[in-house]
Amino acid sequence: MIGQTNAIEKVNAGIDYVEYIQSSGTQYINTGLKPTQNTRIVCEVVDFASKGAIFGVDNGWLTQSYTVFPNISAFGTASYDISNYVSNGTIDFSKNGLIHNGSTVWTPSTSDFTSLYELTLFALNRSGATRELGSGKLKYLQYYEADVLVRDFKPCKDKNGTYCLYDEVSKTYFYNAGTGSFIGG
Repeated sequence: MIGQTNAIEKVNAGIDYVEYIQSSGTQYINTGLKPTQNTRIVCEVVDFASKGAIFGVDNGWLTQSYTVFPNISAFGTASYDISNYVSNGTIDFSKNGLIHNGSTVWTPSTSDFTSLYELTLFALNRSGATRELGSGKLKYLQYYEADVLVRDFKPCKDKNGTYCLYDEVSKTYFYNAGTGSFIGG
């Protein structure tokens, strides 16, 4: 449900915010950003299936990886199998760890890297090829680089009725790069 602050933003900015966008497993969004060891993502997800990425990019498994699936995560050259799925709730992922609903699930060994490819949401971008598309709902996603907010994605419906994400930082809509259409609620 949209809170009072979001309702005011909606009226002032003319953006039709919704609670979430949902992928059926064929839709994804390219963020246009290449993660580094200093990237941090904070988001809230609902009902992500156990297979398919919530977000991710790598140059081959465990090579410049920055990926979270409901059951596994990878950072740099390290990975961790998540026994309690992160398919619902808040995720905070950085070199400081994978924090799910306020509890640290995993703290990766740190490694310096800069991805060669752009991070995708609802999918894994492996060496420029989109794969392992995820299905679930995204309520918001914030992307930080060296503690600077560079993307503040909020689910919305554009003036044509297309569900997508609106970035409050760049004031830009980000649309489905896959097939089919997101649904929203």
